[in-house]
Amino acid sequence: MGVFLWLAYREVERTVLQVAGDRAQTSADQISNLFAGQSAERFRAMVRAASDESIRAFAQDPTTGDRAAAERALAALRTSVELWSADGELLLSVTPVGGLAAGVDRVAPKGWATEIVRADNRLFTQTVVEVTAGRGIAPAVSARPLAYLVTRWLLTLTPPDLFERLMGTGTVLLGARSGGAWTNFKDLVQPPNVDVSQLRGVMEDWAADGSRRIGALSDVSGSPWTIWVGYPRAAILQPAREFLRRATIAALIFVALALILSRLVTRRITSRLINLSRAAAAMAAGDYSQRVAIRRRDEIGQLGQDFNTMAAHVAAAQDDLEAQITERKQAVEALMESERAYRSTFDEAPVGIAHTSLDGRLLRVNGRLSALLEYAPSELLAVELAMLIHADELGEDSEGRRQVLAGTIEQFAREGRLRTRTGTFVWVAMFVSLYRDSAGNPAYFITIITDISERRRLEIQLRQAHKMEAVGRLAGGVAHDFNNLLTAILGFSFMLLEDLAADDPNRSAIVEIQRAGESAATLTKQLLAFGRQQILHLEVLDLNAVVRHIDALLQRVIGEDIDLVLRLAAGVDPISADAGQIEQVIMNLVINARDAMPTGGMLTIETANVDLDRAHVARHPAAREGRHVMLAITDTGVGMPSEVQAQIFEPFFTTKKRGEGTGLGLATVYGIVKQSGGWIWVYSEIGQGTTFKVYFPLTSAPSRLQLPAEPAHPLGGHETVLIAEDQAEVRLVASTALRRMGYGVLEASSGEEALAVVQGHAGAIDLLLTDVVMPAMNGRELAEAVKSLRPGIRVLYASGYTDHAIVRHGILDAGVAFIQKPFTPSTLNTKVREILDAAL
Repeated sequence: MGVFLWLAYREVERTVLQVAGDRAQTSADQISNLFAGQSAERFRAMVRAASDESIRAFAQDPTTGDRAAAERALAALRTSVELWSADGELLLSVTPVGGLAAGVDRVAPKGWATEIVRADNRLFTQTVVEVTAGRGIAPAVSARPLAYLVTRWLLTLTPPDLFERLMGTGTVLLGARSGGAWTNFKDLVQPPNVDVSQLRGVMEDWAADGSRRIGALSDVSGSPWTIWVGYPRAAILQPAREFLRRATIAALIFVALALILSRLVTRRITSRLINLSRAAAAMAAGDYSQRVAIRRRDEIGQLGQDFNTMAAHVAAAQDDLEAQITERKQAVEALMESERAYRSTFDEAPVGIAHTSLDGRLLRVNGRLSALLEYAPSELLAVELAMLIHADELGEDSEGRRQVLAGTIEQFAREGRLRTRTGTFVWVAMFVSLYRDSAGNPAYFITIITDISERRRLEIQLRQAHKMEAVGRLAGGVAHDFNNLLTAILGFSFMLLEDLAADDPNRSAIVEIQRAGESAATLTKQLLAFGRQQILHLEVLDLNAVVRHIDALLQRVIGEDIDLVLRLAAGVDPISADAGQIEQVIMNLVINARDAMPTGGMLTIETANVDLDRAHVARHPAAREGRHVMLAITDTGVGMPSEVQAQIFEPFFTTKKRGEGTGLGLATVYGIVKQSGGWIWVYSEIGQGTTFKVYFPLTSAPSRLQLPAEPAHPLGGHETVLIAEDQAEVRLVASTALRRMGYGVLEASSGEEALAVVQGHAGAIDLLLTDVVMPAMNGRELAEAVKSLRPGIRVLYASGYTDHAIVRHGILDAGVAFIQKPFTPSTLNTKVREILDAAL
């Protein structure tokens, strides 16, 4: 019986020691995990600080280094930190609120070290790293360091009694594997009497009071620290010894009763002890749920109760540790999910995002910004922000960031240009704000960047259209005034020539006056065309027929050294336009192409039916969505730079030498096309050539091209004509010319005066020749009033300017007769005769 009890005790003792060792190792591993993340992050923070350029520069030469920048870099560690020179001189000391002040003796470090120090009744971990001159840090390099970086981190527990609740009678120590002081998180203590250089393992040591402990080491990953967890051997074996004591007593009783109940007692005791042994073995294997059934309140029952109590304590401690580990894992997973969400938002954003340091370095950029600037992300991070901003905008950007940093404004926005990898610039809108850390200190700038190149292009096109519209109105007004003057000049010069003999010495001077007047009239006609204030005689045209009609003329204009190629698509749709104006458009574009090919080349004229979709209209605001007929004229000439293309349709703009052009050719084309309801677009490349594309809207009527008839010789007459004209010189020219042709003439300088003449004239009035634009009463109002008095009277309108009184968008109302100023006596007589001879 005694041997059996001793063997049972030894088995329980072995099991209990094994369970205690496993528990110590598990506890050490779990506690080391609690410190691993924090210690590793602190150690990496020190490594980054030791690599900071501002700290290196200050350590190398404190007289020239930026002390403020170095202090900011040290303050970022958020703990007590010192910078010592290699010669043992304290260079910098930064201590945050609540940090270590003067409680620790400052001793010049000798090299890499990690230890625990005590100051102000608090414990700190003190770590020394070397600051070297090269990139990175090198703890084992023979090169002499520039300085030493010393940090002290406060050792804290949350909650303070965490280990007491977890360990019970156990002991938790923290120390460096390299040696030095150890701590029980309350005071400095002697290190455990084991080989602390081992990373992990269960071992036995002797405490300072001579007692034996069962413990385990666990390396704190990513740091120089080691956790030791130990349990007093006597406390561990106390249940087993109590078991032995009680079992011995029970054995003596059993021996006394052995003769009577030996079989029964032996069987019962053996089965209960076997159950207890099996439960202890299962618990040693990690099954902390094992319990023994208590059938009797005897010694074995008490032993089983003690075993159950011990198992319950171990299981509770294990559950507590597992709950903490689960909670920590959940926190880490939540943090990782938050990081993934942030990275997804940052990387997949449809706009460019950049984080820049306070001194202008790019810290992070997303893919959209890299693609916009044509860089790989890693390449873009190596570029200074100042190198990307256009030189003209650096001052504005720096001032905005300065105000945000100073707190004057929360954010600022601006539009500007950023340089791409190829050296070109892209227009962007930038919104800049400041990110502050948890302490409220400025950390970095956040810049949101949006590509506005397309919007800028459309704005430029819109401004150009508005400018052309304003210049057109100005040109039309100027042409109107000049047409009145030119009517007098041309009219009187024609009549003077008719009156002068062929050998009159003054005849040549009058001819020159006439030629100058005709040249001026051509210029005003071009100005009216640009200003879209001509009178268009619309007809349904086949654009191919118009091109073929002037083909021979174009061949003569361009010369023999230029090949003319016609590519006219079959079945082009009809358009509604003025045939003469369309011929003028083609002629002006062909002349422009000829001048761009001084050494010869190829000129191609194309026509085609095209559909302009919504995307095309979005790129070209002047265009209209739908089906059009396209006229394209392409040359292989010298081409035009973009700055010339932006101005080619402006009146009087020319790249030709003085005297070689008026600068109105393309302006005239622009005006005719716009007045015809179309739009024009140009594309050119230097050294490759130029293409002008003109788009005309369709008409549903069948096409018919009427060629101009030869003018008949003007005839006179004896009818009476009433002239209403507020310009005296024009009125004089018209009245003189008509009287010379035999007509009777009545004159009035205004609409009111003309009505008075009609009412006071007893005879017939066959024709009213009225200016369209007159003060008080315009030409149409006068005509309507006169017709109410003389229903059979015919009306001829005259003007040097289009007006909504008789035209709509430059198109004559049906049944309206019109003569354009300036006119000659011959033209006037022909028009008057034509109207008088027409059937009512």
